[in-house]
Amino acid sequence: MSARVTKDFAFHAGLYYEKVFLINTYHVRLYMDVKVEDIIIQNIALDRIKHLFSSELDNCIFVHETNKIVIDNYNKAGLKVCTLPEEPYDQIISLVLLKKINSITDNKLFVNQIKISSMISDDVAFYVSHEDHVEFWDRPVAWWTNPSPCITDWVKKQTKKDKIVELKKDTNAWTDLGLSWKQKDCSTDNEIVFLNLDK
Repeated sequence: MSARVTKDFAFHAGLYYEKVFLINTYHVRLYMDVKVEDIIIQNIALDRIKHLFSSELDNCIFVHETNKIVIDNYNKAGLKVCTLPEEPYDQIISLVLLKKINSITDNKLFVNQIKISSMISDDVAFYVSHEDHVEFWDRPVAWWTNPSPCITDWVKKQTKKDKIVELKKDTNAWTDLGLSWKQKDCSTDNEIVFLNLDK
């Protein structure tokens, strides 16, 4: 049995458009089908979506991926950048979000439609459906099809001045966040028993 649910999110983000930096507030409503009966898996899927909005998208800066100098400068300043395949219009943001959410939830919560509105667009709401088709969805490698919590495909340029070698562990980010589909088996944990010795 599948159920249909909705969930609202709000987040603040910057956007770089026509050489201007703007601050915006977004309101998003997700229309989702629940595809699994396991309540634990449902909750993990929802927690992944919450993490995407609260930890990745909140306070990021949306930038068209062709603005490489701008992206590099924001990264050097330590700011979170979310690269987009087109200019940061609400519709484009909702299209990448729809695809990204379905990727991170492994379709266990399947987003059929997104409603998005923002302060800059005078709270005019735009609706995007999974039935819509846009060319950038078909990219073989893109952050919005990646099941990890990443929001960019940008790789920092290495220069001769960069002397630091960074070693990365090949780990699953969702496991590190406690949001993997396979939960740790607690049955093998050691038990500590406290005895009341006053008797």
